Amino acid sequence: MTAQVPENDLELWSLTEAMCDGTITVTQRDRLQVLLEAGRSAMRFYLAYLDQHASMLWEMRGTTEAVPALEEPNALEEVFRRPVLGFLTNSARWTREYFSQPGPLSILAATIFMVCLISILMILPAPTYQPSRSNHVCTTSTSGTGFQPVKKEGKLNFVARITGLHNCRWSDNYLPPLRYAHLGLGRELKLDAGLLEITYYNGAKVVLEGPVEFTVEKPNACRLDVGKLAAKVSKKAVGFTVETPTATIVDLGTEFGVEVKKETGDAAVHVFQGTVEAEVLGETGSTRKKFRLTQGQAVRIDAGQATITKLDADVVQFARVVRLISNTWTDAALGPMITGVTATASSHFPFGIRRADRTPQMAVDGSGLIDNWHTNKPHGNAWMSDNGEVTGVCFKVDLGGQFELAAMKVWNFNYGQFSVRGVKSADIYISSTGTGYPADNPADWTLLMDDQMFKQAPDTDTYDTPDVIHLGGVTASFVVLVINDNFNSDNSGDYVGLSEVQFFGSPVCKTVPKKPSHNTRELTTEGR
Repeated sequence: MTAQVPENDLELWSLTEAMCDGTITVTQRDRLQVLLEAGRSAMRFYLAYLDQHASMLWEMRGTTEAVPALEEPNALEEVFRRPVLGFLTNSARWTREYFSQPGPLSILAATIFMVCLISILMILPAPTYQPSRSNHVCTTSTSGTGFQPVKKEGKLNFVARITGLHNCRWSDNYLPPLRYAHLGLGRELKLDAGLLEITYYNGAKVVLEGPVEFTVEKPNACRLDVGKLAAKVSKKAVGFTVETPTATIVDLGTEFGVEVKKETGDAAVHVFQGTVEAEVLGETGSTRKKFRLTQGQAVRIDAGQATITKLDADVVQFARVVRLISNTWTDAALGPMITGVTATASSHFPFGIRRADRTPQMAVDGSGLIDNWHTNKPHGNAWMSDNGEVTGVCFKVDLGGQFELAAMKVWNFNYGQFSVRGVKSADIYISSTGTGYPADNPADWTLLMDDQMFKQAPDTDTYDTPDVIHLGGVTASFVVLVINDNFNSDNSGDYVGLSEVQFFGSPVCKTVPKKPSHNTRELTTEGR
């Protein structure tokens, strides 16, 4: 191979070779994954190695034996005895001899299959998001033109997406989804270990804990064959259903957990808040018993005899939150940063009071930020609301054009004991026109993330651990954070704020007509 290996990294070379020749172990595969995520140079080498490997396999396809040497020299052979051409001839002969073996040919087939599969996944369309209404208090008198979802016939029916991962280890012989991918009906997920958060488009959110076998059944339903699941269901998603081999659990507006034992098939249901309705299934799938469980109640349903045993609800045994924090991701991995954005808010601290200038624009202009570090001096470097205005406050960002959004980085409000003013949770909305705020123009805004959690700033002058929120490639021109809560009030009042917000993504190009020239209408592609 002629691909240049990163300096002093022979480990990457050996692991890549093991991957190509089929001798790599599970431990080595996991180590290779870590190396590839650590830097772009490692990924470039890896891709170059695979490209050369596949090219040589393809070139030598169909060869079953070494090419015999020429018996008598001729003019053509004399040409190939020259230094450069002779080297190429010998290299080709050696390559044919090695890759005539059946092992490398099988690797070629697998490589071509993976390339085709990844290409198909990359061109699959993003789903159409449905508008969501909100009861938040921020308002404006401007009316919008309205958001009209578009149905696309013949496309895959996506109903959910991956919104969080933590230490995931996928099952062997299983092709895992791409990070933060959209999920269609019938999509199966098999996880040996780790946590995986899935958010349905209607707002229902489930956290899976490996080992788990899970299937996206319907736009408001799933199937759990093995493992643990914790569900948090919004008002819009009431009726969310979890099917198991022995029972069907229907949400009536609640948070609950379900566990299916791999060894026995027994199912347990624990209700954390609200009410669920459970149906015990017989061997033929018919309903044998139906009952309701409320907050603090739990039961175990035995697979063999469909008997019901009361339990004490155990909140601790279920993972209910997967924080979307990934400090190992570099900005390069997130894509290009969107520059020139502007911000407004439905509330901000009055200018000039106690010389504290904390307007919304100061949370998107890079002030107070050095490389990846943000200062703990907010004066002129952060946004903060007025006193007593927290829940329902809207922070709106104008991206300056239409973008496919990959991620958002958030440095929370960072200022000594007043870091409790940071955003604890918020609903994230997107829009193409950005008219007003979601409360008074619900048709113009689409709910992207419900009750997104953020971590409190550490109050250091080198705050370099921002939250990284992956947005899955959605298209938008405006983003609004509707604040649900801060971390606490303080001895000076009740405020909420942000130190810095950055967005990453690629501009969406559109086709627009140019002025006709010589009576001919031309089309040009123009990026916004």
